Amino acid sequence: VSGSIAAHKAVDLASLLAKAGCEVDVVLTSEAQQFVKPLPFQTLTRRRVITSL
Repeated sequence: VSGSIAAHKAVDLASLLAKAGCEVDVVLTSEAQQFVKPLPFQTLTRRRVITSL
């Protein structure tokens, strides 16, 4: 997820994919973290969110 106001839509997409049985790995840039935090992704995907490489 990159930094833009549309980053909030990525949370919805991750939720839909996880509910469909997909394994979703989330990588958040530092810019994206200004709009969304890792916790919603961790909660919805039940996977660790990568915030730095």
